[in-house]
Amino acid sequence: MQESKMLMSEELEQMRLQYEALKEDIEKQKIINTEVMESIFRKNVRVLDSDRKLGVTVGIAAIPFVFAVCLLQGLDMWVAYALSAVFLVQIVWYIILYRRLGSAVTGQGDILDTALRLRRFRKGYVLMNTVLWALVLGVFVVMGIEIYNAWSTPLKGLAAVGILCMMAIAGIGAEVLYGRRVLKACDGIIRRLEDGPRG
Repeated sequence: MQESKMLMSEELEQMRLQYEALKEDIEKQKIINTEVMESIFRKNVRVLDSDRKLGVTVGIAAIPFVFAVCLLQGLDMWVAYALSAVFLVQIVWYIILYRRLGSAVTGQGDILDTALRLRRFRKGYVLMNTVLWALVLGVFVVMGIEIYNAWSTPLKGLAAVGILCMMAIAGIGAEVLYGRRVLKACDGIIRRLEDGPRG
């Protein structure tokens, strides 16, 4: 009887130790998962922050660049004014979008409010890029006609318009890739907020 009690006691102790080890492993896994999720959250916030800085900086830098190109190439100044207006719209829109987002991405605010702000930001970002590229393409179409007519031979005019088209396609491609990165960052932050600290 005594031996049976000892065996039972040893088995219970062994089970308790296994349970403690399992509990410790689960806690470690939770900590690792939380750290991974926090690092992803911070990375997504950095993407949005760099997009804000880049959008405003590119808009500001593009205006004198457009004027310089128009003056050097002898293009009509309406091209510089039109493109500068597009870049001014971009700058103002970026500032408004990110100001409305506010400190939502710092993780300090209310989860529902932050997720709602990010969803609104996401929609505004898509709308902004769509409108800006529609404006840019409109300017490029008119520029293409002007450039084509400016050349003495149709072949040279077509080549110049082809270069303009390639620039437009490259710009749209780059914006789509970069825009997808920003939207993916928004989705990642929203998911993290909705999942909560579960890891």
